[in-house]
Amino acid sequence: MRQRLGGGKCGAEVIVERSPQPSWTSSVDMLKRLLDLPSDAIFMGFGLECRISLRYFCRSSNQHARADNHWLDSPETAVTFSNWSDAQNAEASYPTSRLVLMFDLGDEIRVFPAR
Repeated sequence: MRQRLGGGKCGAEVIVERSPQPSWTSSVDMLKRLLDLPSDAIFMGFGLECRISLRYFCRSSNQHARADNHWLDSPETAVTFSNWSDAQNAEASYPTSRLVLMFDLGDEIRVFPAR
């Protein structure tokens, strides 16, 4: 982004250039700082965690067989949602679940409550 400043009586002009930063990147970077995560942590998306068993939601291979959906101990195989509204819709379908943020640190996956 270019911004032109100046003019005035002296006729001096200054051009300031700023590179636009996508809001998604800056939001994830802000989360990493707030959660004390390394800068190279990868945001996997939003997930569902069962508040009772602390297991993670995994979807059946057959999308129409909701009864086959299950909860597993490891977040590595969990379903992730890339946008908030899809995650909220999924959470509404499972009353004992809560939304979580999932970050891949390379050697482990860290999970944080999203609210």
